[in-house]
Amino acid sequence: MIIKYPIHLFLFLVNNMKILFFKTFISFLCCFVILVLLGCQNTNPDGRENVSGRILLNGQPLQGSARIVFDPLEGSQQDGGSGQIMSGNFLLTQQDGVKPGKYCVRIFATITYDKTTNLPATKETRDYNEYTMSIIPPEFNVNSDLEFEVIKGKKNVYNYNIVTSLKPIRINKSSLTH
Repeated sequence: MIIKYPIHLFLFLVNNMKILFFKTFISFLCCFVILVLLGCQNTNPDGRENVSGRILLNGQPLQGSARIVFDPLEGSQQDGGSGQIMSGNFLLTQQDGVKPGKYCVRIFATITYDKTTNLPATKETRDYNEYTMSIIPPEFNVNSDLEFEVIKGKKNVYNYNIVTSLKPIRINKSSLTH
């Protein structure tokens, strides 16, 4: 196309900009539809539910290296779940949560102490100068009879206060595999 007058140049550019805008708009629209469709996919194909709660030890938030385990009373072990307890709180999301059903709840917690001071270990405590103590009695973990039912579509909250006079029990680091 030969452009003789400035008006022809202007019309040529406007026409090409319309085509460019239209192509850009269609591309954006296609990307948007794809993202919406991807977002609508079922991100929880297992049907797992969120479970949250607060675990206290003698009225105080559970500290140390702590974990909660939901072992199914019926069904497959794969239906259960576990998570870390931080400052007494835990949250299992649908990805690491549990399927609806009844569970045996097990709570584990340990604290590492400094052999020199017999106080909780710090970052400065050397590896060879530590020992680990279990702070939860066996009736709340290995011998637990605590139960909780996870219900589909409900807010599943498990709060528990462990009341005990147990003094921390020294354990072997190699036995901390659970």
